[in-house]
Amino acid sequence: MALVLPYRGEDLLTLAVLVAAAALLAAIARIDCRTRRIPNRAVGALAGLWLLWRLGLGAYECWMEHAGFYSSTFPLAYRFQSGAWASQPLGLPSAPEALAAAAVVGLGLLAFTLAYEALAKKEALGGGDVKLMAALALFLGLGRSALCLLVACVVAVAWAALRRRRAGGSGSSAGSDASPADAEGTFAFGPALAIGAAVAVVPGVAAALMW
Repeated sequence: MALVLPYRGEDLLTLAVLVAAAALLAAIARIDCRTRRIPNRAVGALAGLWLLWRLGLGAYECWMEHAGFYSSTFPLAYRFQSGAWASQPLGLPSAPEALAAAAVVGLGLLAFTLAYEALAKKEALGGGDVKLMAALALFLGLGRSALCLLVACVVAVAWAALRRRRAGGSGSSAGSDASPADAEGTFAFGPALAIGAAVAVVPGVAAALMW
């Protein structure tokens, strides 16, 4: 008797990649909390994970074609392109949509940050935050990236308000080593982006798995 899995292979591969991305994002958030910086190699690892995922989707389509799971036959190059470039497992964006979203989000945030800092004469988002959000956009697409940023901003504002309240009650603004904000008021935006990404992607993926 053939083994019938409840989910398609590309969905299982995507779930594994999302778990790996979540672990990497948690590590990035922890580093940002402790050092107030997001290493380029960590952002590069996240983007590299996305690339490996897309290549894996293409390889899976080639295997399905070679194993005879499709009723019609196409060249392996076509199957690879279909999986790596055009597939949208669990409702996540295709490669063209992802690359466009990364470009729009990355360049848009960079332009906003430079303009804000020039006008307000104070720091907005750090370069690491901009690069991290661009890497996240590869997985999220444009719409989910907007939701991620919105949630991250709400989390940041809520944390700042809570911190001011605690500081007013205790008479001291000093925080712990792992706090998103330090005594000088700088804020580690990486944890907020991690929360925003989870809110943006988990409900849609869960719904795709259920239906």
